[in-house]
Amino acid sequence: MHPSRVLILIGAGVAAASLAFDAVQSSTATSWSMLAADAWPGVVLIAVIALFAVVGHLSEGFTPAGSVISITLVSAAALLLVAKYIDAARAIDTLRLGGHDASVGPGMWVLGTGIAVTIVGSLWSTSRRLA
Repeated sequence: MHPSRVLILIGAGVAAASLAFDAVQSSTATSWSMLAADAWPGVVLIAVIALFAVVGHLSEGFTPAGSVISITLVSAAALLLVAKYIDAARAIDTLRLGGHDASVGPGMWVLGTGIAVTIVGSLWSTSRRLA
């Protein structure tokens, strides 16, 4: 299997795992999960790229069109992550104004890691050769 495809699958797994964590953590108020933060569309975009990774000739990278599509989708997922991070920061500010202690939860960082690994895999997919 081409290493880019392996990286994309690892990134998709990490991104999917991020949905189990909190986007905003608070010790005095209710935490805000990644599902409640609507971070799942970014994971869906990564899942589409993972589907690309399991079809086709597995010992080669993507076709040029497939590479462009995967890079575009993972870039859109990164933009969605930035938007969700801004939403989380606003929620944290609101909680702190209400006297609560709040911080960014691990879900944002786990999703960011999954996106970063998928970006590397998508960029590596432009190389069609295994060696």
